[in-house]
Amino acid sequence: MFKALQSVKPQNPKLFEHLRTVMKQQGIYYPENTILYYIDDKVDKAMFISEGFITQSALNKKGNVRILSTIEANESKAGPDFMQQTPSEFVIEATAGTFVAHITYRQMQEVYKLFPETRELAALIIS
Repeated sequence: MFKALQSVKPQNPKLFEHLRTVMKQQGIYYPENTILYYIDDKVDKAMFISEGFITQSALNKKGNVRILSTIEANESKAGPDFMQQTPSEFVIEATAGTFVAHITYRQMQEVYKLFPETRELAALIIS
């Protein structure tokens, strides 16, 4: 995760220490396909995928699920729904065998206070 963030924009090494501490305690392994958020759910966590995949899906008019995007290992999922605390437009699902580290919206606000330069990093990642 840290290499990926650093490749977007160089960051204070203390940021990585802080994130490592916060996110280490909040990793979750999903042994089976697990829906994390349904359409209209409030997305309260940004996720970094260590292993496996996260999918974003929508329902078509017939009610069938359509996978719109896949987030792979070493990528993050922190879209506008997380950053703006708006309802999800997608079904967000962890596939079987996925390990995700996450940070809550509240914890991310604390990161912004401690490391103000991360707001720009977040904007670059989401754009």
